[in-house]
Amino acid sequence: MATRPRRRPADAGAHRQARINLRLSTAELAELQHAAERTGETPAGYTARVALMTARGQHDGADPAEVRELAHLLLQIQAELHRAWSLLDQVANSDRHPAVEVMQQRCRDVWHRTSEAVDAVTELVRQQHSRHR
Repeated sequence: MATRPRRRPADAGAHRQARINLRLSTAELAELQHAAERTGETPAGYTARVALMTARGQHDGADPAEVRELAHLLLQIQAELHRAWSLLDQVANSDRHPAVEVMQQRCRDVWHRTSEAVDAVTELVRQQHSRHR
């Protein structure tokens, strides 16, 4: 999904007049452009935002967009795991083989650990969202 890079609104405060030039390798520039695309920002806007957050002590090392992406991935994994668990339950109800019961328990354990990870990432996103308001 292509999104248009965000721009600062005209009334967002004083116009930025100072300029800093960066030297980056081709690989570093590609990383920066990729990160900016994920957050829907221009590379310059992304760089300015992250640099200012770091300078102000507000950057905790996790980019909010990356955390949201991780949360989305965890939710997808959790849904797939739940579907697999449901299928195992159906198999277990038709055939009480000990191996199926072991797999059911393993699946249940992984699902619960995944749920804890989803909850932790969701809380991190909530904290970051409230901090950046």
